[in-house]
Amino acid sequence: VWRRGSGLPQAARDFIGLAQSQRMVRQRPDKNGR
Repeated sequence: VWRRGSGLPQAARDFIGLAQSQRMVRQRPDKNGR
């Protein structure tokens, strides 16, 4: 298992963060109201 942010550039960190955020939003969009 690779540690996120271990040796990745800033762009990679942002991409991972956005991906995880979108996952959470997709799992339960009704609660967010969007």
